[in-house]
Amino acid sequence: MGIFKNDDQKSSQFGFDEKSMAGKAVKAVRWIYAITGVLALVAGIALLFAPAKSLVFLTTVLGIYFVITAAIRLFTAVFEPLLPTGWRVTSIISNLLIILGGVIILRNQAFSTATLTTMVVIVPALAGLSKVSCPFWSPSFRPTAPSPS
Repeated sequence: MGIFKNDDQKSSQFGFDEKSMAGKAVKAVRWIYAITGVLALVAGIALLFAPAKSLVFLTTVLGIYFVITAAIRLFTAVFEPLLPTGWRVTSIISNLLIILGGVIILRNQAFSTATLTTMVVIVPALAGLSKVSCPFWSPSFRPTAPSPS
């Protein structure tokens, strides 16, 4: 028997089943979403009024977040008995890389802040470029000549 009352071999191992969760757990998840939303709003306002200091602070928070969450997921990947081997290996490798990235962010804050700022500009620009160029290289979007009849 699993941790949820409807947990059996037929149910998804990795799904989020709100019906089988206790009322307290559902409320906790909702509160977490509300708190992270408020934190994102505060971070956005801080970036508007004090961008340089806010960026350094948020970069540090990002580095700490990477290290802590990846360590938790690494622990889960190692000790979760139902995780398939391929997912386990992939999770271990990716979480070790995320921990390494978090440590690099914390050790080189000035460089990480500049890189983060650059990525915030470059990633949306590349995404927009790919959307604009899609009609030109995708075969499904190319116009075809009418067939002679």
